[in-house]
Amino acid sequence: MCEAVGARMRHAEWGEGTVPGEDSDRITVLFDQAGYRTLSLEALDGRDDLLTVVRGRGGDPSAG
Repeated sequence: MCEAVGARMRHAEWGEGTVPGEDSDRITVLFDQAGYRTLSLEALDGRDDLLTVVRGRGGDPSAG
């Protein structure tokens, strides 16, 4: 999830959101319905079904 800031993400439970910030060990997502959530990158590792890129930075689905 390198350089995810600005990407549009989808979480299995919380729906879609935008990444306003990322640190070396966690990612923050502002979900449309669930608000801000900070997720551990370690917890997401290997869980491609939990958080997926909907649209990369700048609107490119392959960016991010």
